[in-house]
Amino acid sequence: MLTNLFNKVTNHLTQGEEVEFSIGGTYLEITWMKNPLDDNETSILEMYITQEVQTQSFFTDVGCGSDGIFKFTLDSLDENFDEEYTLFLECIVDVYDEDGEVDEVVREILNIN
Repeated sequence: MLTNLFNKVTNHLTQGEEVEFSIGGTYLEITWMKNPLDDNETSILEMYITQEVQTQSFFTDVGCGSDGIFKFTLDSLDENFDEEYTLFLECIVDVYDEDGEVDEVVREILNIN
């Protein structure tokens, strides 16, 4: 199921469409910024995000909260994207201190494939 979904995300990316979301707030709400997927695909992707992204250390190992922007990107074996793709999730997460100020900005790239 996830393989088919990630293939659809890859297909959208190769067509110049973006898949981007943010996570933030007390309950780590997901907000879609750019999403060409249908409702069913979005629901499946949100389950993946809940299980895999919201459990990353930049959310679980901070005491004062964090939020971030997440964008799917592609890398290919050749520059024309004619062969195999590798799907990544770029993460830019602000980690806050006890005063609510940004204490650290975490940048990670998660390999989806």
